[in-house]
Amino acid sequence: MTAWIFLLALLTPCITLADTSLFHKISVYRFAEENHFDIDKGVADIRGLNSQEITKIYGEILFVPETWVDPHSFNSERFEELKAKSVITRMNQKTYNHPNETVSAHWGTYLLKIKNDYSSPLGMEITRIYHPQVSYIVTGNNIIKALEFGNLSRESTKNPEYRITNTPLIQFETQDDFYLISHVSSKRNGSNISLIHHSMLFIGDYYYLRSMIQNRSLIRQSFIGCFLILAVFYGFIWLFRRSNYSSFLLSLYAFSGFTLSLLYSLETNQTPSEYLNTFTAANAICIGVLQQLLLYINRSYLPQKLVKRLSAFCLALSIITVISIWLEILTVSRVLFVSKFALSIIFLIAALVIGFRNKITGLSYLLMGITGMILFQAPLLQIYTSGSETEQGYYILTANFCMVLSLALANAKEFSVTYRRSLRQQRQLKEFNHNLESLVDEKTREVRSLFDHIPQGVLSIRQQGLIGSDYSAHLKSIIEHDDIEQKSFKDEILCSTDLSGDRIDQIWQTILLCIGERDLNFEVNADKFPSEFGYNINGKLKFLKATWNYQASSEGVIQSILVTLLDVTSERILELETTFQRIEMNRLQELANVPTGKAEQFFSTSEQLLQENERLILGANIREEQIKMLFVNAHTIKGAARTLHLTDLAKVIHHAEEHYSEILRGEPPNMKRLQCDIEECKQTWVSYKKINEEKLNRLSDIGKVKVDREFIEQHYYFLKSFISQESILSDSIIEIIHKHTQTLTDMIFEQLPGVFEEYKNRAIKIARDLDKEEPNFDVSAPDLGIPSQAKITLDQCMIHLLRNSLDHGIESIDERKRANKSVHGTIKMHAKVSDGLLEIHMSDDGRGMALDQLKETGIKKGILNQDSTQQEIAESVFHTGVSTAQSVSEISGRGVGMEAVRRFLDEIDGSIQLVLGLEKKPGYYDFEFIIKIPVFPLESQQLSLKSS
Repeated sequence: MTAWIFLLALLTPCITLADTSLFHKISVYRFAEENHFDIDKGVADIRGLNSQEITKIYGEILFVPETWVDPHSFNSERFEELKAKSVITRMNQKTYNHPNETVSAHWGTYLLKIKNDYSSPLGMEITRIYHPQVSYIVTGNNIIKALEFGNLSRESTKNPEYRITNTPLIQFETQDDFYLISHVSSKRNGSNISLIHHSMLFIGDYYYLRSMIQNRSLIRQSFIGCFLILAVFYGFIWLFRRSNYSSFLLSLYAFSGFTLSLLYSLETNQTPSEYLNTFTAANAICIGVLQQLLLYINRSYLPQKLVKRLSAFCLALSIITVISIWLEILTVSRVLFVSKFALSIIFLIAALVIGFRNKITGLSYLLMGITGMILFQAPLLQIYTSGSETEQGYYILTANFCMVLSLALANAKEFSVTYRRSLRQQRQLKEFNHNLESLVDEKTREVRSLFDHIPQGVLSIRQQGLIGSDYSAHLKSIIEHDDIEQKSFKDEILCSTDLSGDRIDQIWQTILLCIGERDLNFEVNADKFPSEFGYNINGKLKFLKATWNYQASSEGVIQSILVTLLDVTSERILELETTFQRIEMNRLQELANVPTGKAEQFFSTSEQLLQENERLILGANIREEQIKMLFVNAHTIKGAARTLHLTDLAKVIHHAEEHYSEILRGEPPNMKRLQCDIEECKQTWVSYKKINEEKLNRLSDIGKVKVDREFIEQHYYFLKSFISQESILSDSIIEIIHKHTQTLTDMIFEQLPGVFEEYKNRAIKIARDLDKEEPNFDVSAPDLGIPSQAKITLDQCMIHLLRNSLDHGIESIDERKRANKSVHGTIKMHAKVSDGLLEIHMSDDGRGMALDQLKETGIKKGILNQDSTQQEIAESVFHTGVSTAQSVSEISGRGVGMEAVRRFLDEIDGSIQLVLGLEKKPGYYDFEFIIKIPVFPLESQQLSLKSS
């Protein structure tokens, strides 16, 4: 409704200037009622003119070539005389409908007789004058100089180019006929005469015509001012808000209208045709800017590709239209101008449809502009066939003014809606600010209540790593004190954790790096913050789970780091207990699979070796020989543990053995690590032993023999009867003693065939660990019992010998196949008694001893030279670090087993000998070990007693 009221207000001044019909005033936009009088052979009749009319005169005017008629001697007879000599030309011809009618001379006089009977003062206006001209009005004996424009000259070169101007209003009084005499001159253009007459002559009541001219001038100035104000206003809006591209286009559209207004109002040096082309081209540019503006306004509701293509098409169409108009390609320019105008109408209608669908603000104003555009631009579709330049100019200016004003109003409407919304939000903000203090107090109480009751320790770290005052009440129960405000987080929390010094320093530096910097720093360094750690307080260890977050400003700068601590000590203790129980169950299962005697024997021998290693490590100085001893002992314990499948113990011993190996390769001893390793080995060994004794009820009784009660009773009665009787037959005594001696032998000594059967089972287990086929065995042993110490030593030796044989001696399955050997290797063990010693011969059918490799290794170790014999080379396997293994494994390969074997045998006065055989293949020789162990110390004592 507001838009239509504005439209009517815009047209009201125009409507009230005359009393013609409403439709005629809107469609033609006249400034007063006009009567059109045709000039017939130089005579115009305006008789009957009233005070509310203006007469527009055009038609056949007389031209006297190369003569300037003297107005002082002019009368009706003179007019008739000159009429016969004159040339008839046309005034105010229609530019595009007729060619320019020029006269044959470049100077002369225009003559016009006007028949009149109007008694009031008359007014006359001559518009669109192109040449130097002096005009006179002759009324009876009165001569009025009506116009003087430029300097007349009979010489063509002294006359100026074309220039358009209007005359001031001329006032005169007469009731008789009067004459208009105009002296003109022009400049030749080559061989063409350029004198043309396209002036428009208006005659009417002087006062009424004056008011009409003032109104026309006012409207022209209003157009110029309004267009300029809108262009500047929206130009400044765009300068301050570059993202608002619609303001730029609207400013450009208003500036185009301002340019049109100037072209219409100012004087110019162009022919009528050229002037009309210029004005039409400027209008085409104005319409092109409008198209770009409409496309931009509706860009959100159309596909982007379509908007870009339409924008490019409209720009190209505008350029081609302007060029065709300037080049006066009439057919093309007509088609393009009509197409361009039609396209603008389509855009405007499309904008209306989109506006209705999306309820765009200011749609009524846009509808107003479209109506004005169609109403005033539509007559221009006939611009080349009808209408004068003046009417066309007002059509164009009014149409574009309606459109730019409607767009400005729509923009203002949108602004007003936004402004009202901002006022409403401002009122809401004032209400919010009014209650802000109470809201802040309420939120503060809520946060404080949360901090007082949350079952977690929450604190914030601020600048310089200081703890803020906003921490939870539960934090005191976690760290067991509350004096932490404005204290260093590092001193109060980090230094009491079980984290290493390097880790603590890393966390502290990360905190200082993040606070006051961008949040990206926290994201990049988030992995530096621990999720869980131990916290030591008053001699107690707590396990704390930590979460780390940050509080950042709106610019993304970290203001503080929020730390949440949760006491998970009970959960971790439960997890540790569960883990310990699981480990204990695994170890219990491993020990349950080991026979009681073997378990007791293992714990007895390994205890001595562990104690020896601990004594060596805790000594004042540790040398290479001591490291070798540590290495041998650890290797022996590991081998025995792996044989019994005591997994955890074998792993920790292997870990310690790795360190001993690194020291032997030249690394300096790390005493702290040596002590930690031996302590871990002891704890694991003690755990196994405790489970064996307490859970399996296997108390150590390796030094004892279980004796049957009946056997003791028989010995008791035998000794009692032996003492009570005076004489007993010696043969019967010897028989009884022999019988009991055999029984005691079975109880005390291990039978050698059974011991060898045990070694076969161990070898099978070792082969499985090495992913090799089970070996075949060639075994022979006398029915002989060996004492406990000899059995223990033999067990320790056979662990190493069997492992070396299966790991380094017997080849892999693929190698044996390539050598046409059975995939099952063969291990030979033959025992016999010689000179009171148990002698065991052991060999295998493997690849043999690699003497060349041994020699190379021995030379590097400094224990051999180039002249060493084959036996010396073979004997080098008994030195630490000498081995034929290609790689080190958990089974063997460190070159320590054979030295351990020799040391074990030396401790019981035994020996081991390596006997070389023939060369099996280049560099490899057959060999066997001969082990000798004393096994009859008690028997020697019995023989001495018997002889005595």
